[in-house]
Amino acid sequence: MKTTKNIILATLLVFVFVGCTKDFVEGFSTDPSQLQTAEVNNLLTSAQQQTGWPHGDELARITEVLVQRSKGNGRQALAYNRYALTESNSNNDWGNNWYGGAMKDLDVIIKQGNMQGANHYVGVAKILMAINLGTLTDLFGDIPYTEAFQGADNLNPMYDSQENIYSTILSLCDEGISSLGKNGISSLNLSGFDQIYGGDLDKWIKLAHAIKARHLNHLSKLPQYNATDILNELNNALTSNSDNAVISYESTAIKGNPWAQFTVDRTDLDYVTGTPFAKMITNDPRKAIFEKMNNTSSSGENGGFYGNFNSDLLLYTFHEMKFIEAEVRFRQGGTVAATNALVAAITANMEMLGIAKSEINTYLSSLPVTSLATIMNEKYKALYTQMESWTDWRRTGFPNLTTNPYSSNLEINEIPRRLPYPQTERLYNKNFKDLSSSENRTQRMWWDQ
Repeated sequence: MKTTKNIILATLLVFVFVGCTKDFVEGFSTDPSQLQTAEVNNLLTSAQQQTGWPHGDELARITEVLVQRSKGNGRQALAYNRYALTESNSNNDWGNNWYGGAMKDLDVIIKQGNMQGANHYVGVAKILMAINLGTLTDLFGDIPYTEAFQGADNLNPMYDSQENIYSTILSLCDEGISSLGKNGISSLNLSGFDQIYGGDLDKWIKLAHAIKARHLNHLSKLPQYNATDILNELNNALTSNSDNAVISYESTAIKGNPWAQFTVDRTDLDYVTGTPFAKMITNDPRKAIFEKMNNTSSSGENGGFYGNFNSDLLLYTFHEMKFIEAEVRFRQGGTVAATNALVAAITANMEMLGIAKSEINTYLSSLPVTSLATIMNEKYKALYTQMESWTDWRRTGFPNLTTNPYSSNLEINEIPRRLPYPQTERLYNKNFKDLSSSENRTQRMWWDQ
């Protein structure tokens, strides 16, 4: 009996094994009821959300402490006051939101869209890829790109130099503009899946020029800085607050703004307004709006413009473009033109925040004489919550910050100029950019020499 059972079992195992090597059903090698390739429209919605998330996640909170708009007040945030930044800080954003999330989806959209002739999806995806690469490289320096997104075919992608990444960003924007100028597939209309601009191609083209303007302006310390090129991009970039590139959220915790998701239910606030920033906004009509961000209630309300569940998350704004223009005009020696651009920048920001016209005029009347310090200090306030301010400080030295005033137990005696690469890269990528303990926070970027 035992022998008979063993023969039957062996026969069944052979049947199962042989069956698994054949088609799922005659004529089908895979289950036709299961989706094998995601559609580009669905991938776009996911990629946009994941593009936005890191701008309100842990790395964004860290940079807010580094530029002293926020102060760590509890738990891990206290370590940021000491510049105790570790490889584990960036594991989630690097692996889940960027390389395993937004950028992987965008790479698929570009490749699949090119095969399908979905030109508008390809154009938007390339512009979004440029945004993600820009954020990543300005936080970490050299990053994988040329050999990334290959899965098991290449588990050890090399690191592209930051200089090459910047060239790629500019090229992606140009290629994106070109793709948006071609005919699209009517059955793959952007409007229902594009959460940033609702399928408005003209605004995507403006955003591509805005991305180029920002990154060309980052080169202000380098010989290749070209004011004319920047102004040319600005002439075609965002022209009003209605052009702002934002990620929108719903009024629920699970679908809410990442800043609000972090601050809700934290009665022992992990972050409060930084002392240097608090002094700068003493007589600023935006003061209450800025301070509300760290006081979101458990219902995700009362966090104001920035900190409610349904608050928009800002990626690129019209007022940033006017601040860039003010800086470029000032560097060219055009003080009057710089002042006009500065006034337009501050006005646009305050109008976006709902400040009354009379208060705006009062504030503008008390502005110091236009200088690089004035321009950058005002930009620092207007770009509240945005990581771009850390880049601005590193390349211009404004605002004038000292080593963290909140702690006498600093791990390094200077404000960090880069973030450590994630632990996952050290463990799993043989091409990991191994830096010393000090270098992983103080090594200067290619554009910061």
